[in-house]
Amino acid sequence: MPDTRLETLVEERQFAGLLQTHSEVFFRLANALLSKDSGRPGSASDRWTKKHYFQLISEADALESFLDDYGARYNRTYAHFTEMVASLRWFAYAGYSVSHLLGRLPSYGEEMWEGGLSREEAEADISEGLGFLRASALRLIEAIRQEAGELGLELTPEAFPESNFVPITSKQRLPRNVDEAELLEEEQRVAEVATKFLQAAE
Repeated sequence: MPDTRLETLVEERQFAGLLQTHSEVFFRLANALLSKDSGRPGSASDRWTKKHYFQLISEADALESFLDDYGARYNRTYAHFTEMVASLRWFAYAGYSVSHLLGRLPSYGEEMWEGGLSREEAEADISEGLGFLRASALRLIEAIRQEAGELGLELTPEAFPESNFVPITSKQRLPRNVDEAELLEEEQRVAEVATKFLQAAE
């Protein structure tokens, strides 16, 4: 049970001003994601990738933590807003995981899949699920924006810059040598290099 003896009450209208300041980056991101989804459905320009879900997780989590710090979940005025932000965070987590799965699918091996699905069929099914998660996240973003307006927040028209998204996929890779024998001694390394050189010269 948290110690509430030193807590003081903040007026709901006063909290609205604090919330507006702390939610600005979140709503900038919301604007960017809504704008990204306004293109032609199915086009590359309207696709959310792992970096979009990751950023949404980060901003929703930061906003939810701020709301929880002020006990907004237990306030009649702000409880619904807080729960929607929390729900959005979970949809973002799911979207990130499924997006990662879709990107890694070729490395999992078709022999492991249930029902003998082809890679194309599996990708189509997973993409459909990912589409549901994104559509649900978008509906929550719209609902959060509407609720924020009803709470008296002035929403920024600015969007989160594409260059500010945290890059998720590395362009660098470690050597693919898991099947190569481990060389423990320097002499073994030298011998293997010499052998490969002689084989190449033949």
